[in-house]
Amino acid sequence: DLLLDVEPSVRHAVLVEASQLVAAIAVAENDHAWDRLGELFDEHVTIVHPGLGPVVGRESNVAVIKFIVGAIDGYARSTEDLVVDGDSGAFRFTITGSHTGDLPGYPATGEPVDISGAMFFRVRAGLLVEATELLNHDSTRSLSLR
Repeated sequence: DLLLDVEPSVRHAVLVEASQLVAAIAVAENDHAWDRLGELFDEHVTIVHPGLGPVVGRESNVAVIKFIVGAIDGYARSTEDLVVDGDSGAFRFTITGSHTGDLPGYPATGEPVDISGAMFFRVRAGLLVEATELLNHDSTRSLSLR
């Protein structure tokens, strides 16, 4: 563990910082607070979005997330089981709402969705610098209903 050699107060600060960042990102997405979301990303953040691949840059990633959120009426994302190790971490997430807009590979169905997945991430100076999102394939079946 990279943090074992670090003073306990510093180790605690790193863990709190990462957990606060994850919570703030979820709140910004759920509130459609795009400027606030952008403030939580490093200028050169790289996020691998399912179905899209890597997207580089703060503005580009905010635009992608805004597009996804806009395709799910009543969008709500929750996070569970956050684990942090140094500047890296992971958590499970659930997205709920109604699929009212087209997403890459998934035309709008109007059906309720309950999508689950996981995100692996890295932070630096309190900002998200890198992330990879994975979706549970079984949870995306409602996106394919026609």
